Amino acid sequence: MFAGPNGSGKSTFTEILRPKGIPYINADDIQRALGCENLEVPKLVPVCDMCHIYDNSDMAYRIFKKRKDLCWYSPPEGFWLKKDISALTGIKNARRAALNK
Repeated sequence: MFAGPNGSGKSTFTEILRPKGIPYINADDIQRALGCENLEVPKLVPVCDMCHIYDNSDMAYRIFKKRKDLCWYSPPEGFWLKKDISALTGIKNARRAALNK
């Protein structure tokens, strides 16, 4: 793991040293994909842990892009049930939406 301020060369250093075929997780990429602000990411981690979002797959999961949204995002298989989303967020009239839309 490499840590440091923006522009310090973490990504460059990782690309040079990382063996081919080894997965690479970059928090900046996660932040960009979810459209989160810097301070939102730490708030998402406890929710992800509570919901067991991590399942050792490479499929993306998302509950809400923004807390004000009235739709949640999940894989087409529909792992997120409306009752679970309502219990987590308090939003009763939420609806499911497809990922990457």
